Amino acid sequence: MHRVPTTGRFALPDIGRATADATWAFLVPVIIFGGIYSGMFTPTEAAGVAAICGILVGRYVYRDTSWRDIWVIATNSGVLTAQIMIIVAGSALYAWFLTIFGVPQHITTFIDGLALPRWGILLAINVFLIIVGGLIDPTSAILVLTPLLVPIVKAAGVDLIHFGIILTTNLAMGMFTPPFAINMFVTQALFDVPTSKIVPGLVPFIVIHTLTIIPITFIPELSLFLTRLL
Repeated sequence: MHRVPTTGRFALPDIGRATADATWAFLVPVIIFGGIYSGMFTPTEAAGVAAICGILVGRYVYRDTSWRDIWVIATNSGVLTAQIMIIVAGSALYAWFLTIFGVPQHITTFIDGLALPRWGILLAINVFLIIVGGLIDPTSAILVLTPLLVPIVKAAGVDLIHFGIILTTNLAMGMFTPPFAINMFVTQALFDVPTSKIVPGLVPFIVIHTLTIIPITFIPELSLFLTRLL
């Protein structure tokens, strides 16, 4: 139905050769995380390091990229980034308007005033975050909502690490949930596919993500077992 081309049968020798060929590419995230955790550069600077590593590996190791190709890639990346940042800027402005008019404050006060048990509070917060994630970008949502929701979840006895996982998981769903769905716009720009074709394909992912959120929310051990081991 989707006309996805086949690439041949699965074979372990082919997997081994492909893995060996990708050794240099696998080293890039090692350099990035190693540099961040060793203090050599910040996460923001890591993006620049990753770009330089990608250019050097593609140009001098694999030798499948010319300087002209690199220029075209950089130009296309700049155009795509500009399109995304326009959407993010609009989302941040929308978040600012919501904050000025006190909408998040009123909603969190309403949730707090319901006097729900802990599971009810978590359920209400999940629904609220899914809606918010579809309207504004995750960074703006985290900055606006975290100070408002933390007192509610603390009063309900929810571990803040657990709440952080719930928050980011819900807002991550907003990355592909209309109407904002920044990943949808990225896909549209990259592959020149109309939104009318992208949205129906999102439904299975939305269902799976929603089903994933349920155990993450109501089984704290899934989020806390590593921290408790440490």
